[in-house]
Amino acid sequence: MAFVGPGLMVAVGYMDPGNWATDLAGGARLGYLLLSVILISNLMAIVLQHLSLKLGIVTGRDLAQACRDHYSRPVSF
Repeated sequence: MAFVGPGLMVAVGYMDPGNWATDLAGGARLGYLLLSVILISNLMAIVLQHLSLKLGIVTGRDLAQACRDHYSRPVSF
């Protein structure tokens, strides 16, 4: 399953380019001191995208539609 890793990283970069830009700027300034923060933020983005993908496959609805169905009208407005 080694082919899955790069695809997920590209998906994170495509969906959240600001995250990558911040990571690169922080790395250029502070070196390896922020490596754990960058790793955790990218892993969390991958997990959230994976969960959204599973929701879409199982229900046929996207995350916004599922939230609208689950929450009350004032909250989902």
